[in-house]
Amino acid sequence: MNKKFVLLGFIISFVYFEVYLVGAVNILVLEEVPSPSHHLWFRTFNKGLASKGYNITVLSPDKDVSSSNLHYIHMDQVYELLYNSNDTENEVNFVDMGRQGAYGMITELAEFTQMFCFGQITSKGWKQLENYPNDFKFDLIIYDYVMGGCLIAFANKFMDVPIIGVTAANDNFKVNLFSPHAIVPAISPYAYIDHDPTTFLGRAFNFAVHMADRVCTQYHTIPKVTALIRASTSFTDSPSMLELGSRSILYMTNYDPSVDGIQQLPPNVIPVGGLQIKPANQLPEDLQSLADGATNGLILFSLGTNVRGEMLGNERVTNILESFRKLANYIIIWKIDLEEFPVPLPSNVVVRRWVPQNDILGHKNTKLFITHGGLLSTQESIYHGVPMLGIPIFFDQFTNIRRSVANGFADVLYVNDISTESLYTKLDNLLTQPKYREKIERASATFRDQKETPLERALWWIDWVLRNPNTDHFRSKNNLHFLQLESFDVIVFITAVLLMIVYGCGWFVKMLVGCIVGSGKSNKSKRD
Repeated sequence: MNKKFVLLGFIISFVYFEVYLVGAVNILVLEEVPSPSHHLWFRTFNKGLASKGYNITVLSPDKDVSSSNLHYIHMDQVYELLYNSNDTENEVNFVDMGRQGAYGMITELAEFTQMFCFGQITSKGWKQLENYPNDFKFDLIIYDYVMGGCLIAFANKFMDVPIIGVTAANDNFKVNLFSPHAIVPAISPYAYIDHDPTTFLGRAFNFAVHMADRVCTQYHTIPKVTALIRASTSFTDSPSMLELGSRSILYMTNYDPSVDGIQQLPPNVIPVGGLQIKPANQLPEDLQSLADGATNGLILFSLGTNVRGEMLGNERVTNILESFRKLANYIIIWKIDLEEFPVPLPSNVVVRRWVPQNDILGHKNTKLFITHGGLLSTQESIYHGVPMLGIPIFFDQFTNIRRSVANGFADVLYVNDISTESLYTKLDNLLTQPKYREKIERASATFRDQKETPLERALWWIDWVLRNPNTDHFRSKNNLHFLQLESFDVIVFITAVLLMIVYGCGWFVKMLVGCIVGSGKSNKSKRD
């Protein structure tokens, strides 16, 4: 009897300890990037944290439903400023943005970052979190660092809290700002523009763009954001966002080598590529019936969550619909937010403002995915083994599609080249050539074959930081300047030494020749 009571007491004490310990953990998640797709990634991440019993507070530009231990605070002015402003000159059009050259894109991205940061600090949600009691206890801050770290300003309020940087992007060059470590342009294509980094000129251009982005972000964007924070919030004495972000113990990036190729990452950057992906669920009744009936094949068309239908223009929309009309044997689901179309919809086309993309891609009848090539869409298409036609619009979509084409399971059609015939030709080739399906099924098998899911990996490292909040062995000890990190000073020094050696050798040879010639002339004069 006594043994039973001892065992029961142990179990009760264990359960009480676990509940108390887990229940005491408060985590602040700062979602910075104004993109519904990024929020979907973070939603999976946040729900994973909440499933462990942690109390999660999320500051986000996207609305979401709170639960018992997952509380969302909405920043209401971000999307209003970007899309619903009366200032048409500064209104964001991603199709136009994608047409710019490399340096135009870098400049546009800097302005975009400052614009949505202003939207964040003028939102009610910002004020709500800013008005939390100063002694409110958070045990961990998780923030999205990839756009410069506007929200990490809250590390001024909730001090002496361990920090983790997390991003839904495949970040192979932004994290070096905070970590810090050197960029390796030779194996890291600059993600936001379309270029070929495999040739010498391509590598030279890739190097120059990487350096330009680094300089712009470190010496223009982050100082502008920091000045905005100091001028418009209660954090008037805030360190720079770069300094605050650099306090992170580790970083997580949406990267997987089987999808994204080889990249050089330091040990404090944890790859969690495909964290948002789940096995396909049953579709809503209307879509399930539609997909089940598409015995000849189902095609999903989505340009993501940021590109609005009006950005395409009537001519492109017409060309797209007319090409779909030629594919009468296939059912095509098009996610687009248009209410009216310039031409009647073909009978095989179904339009929805929103679709469960992951679940449609996982349906057995889905044969092709027409996509903008966003990272999450690319990962989900590979995971479910569905070939792609990429129509990249902006940012990393060009790189994602270029890599997919090189791997043999996708084709590309640029948005400015869309015509009825060009689109139909690309679609017909992808649908009738089995090589695309064969190669993406092999890629899918590799992508899925992991010892743990990316979400499980992320949660393990969160727990690790909670267990070791004061660790510093992951933090870089070097205080090297940007030029030193990239070894520019060493290159200049070695170049100068080599030039001096060459000059010295040239001078010595010149003097030696002069002596020989002079000696010859002297001997000739004596003989004369």
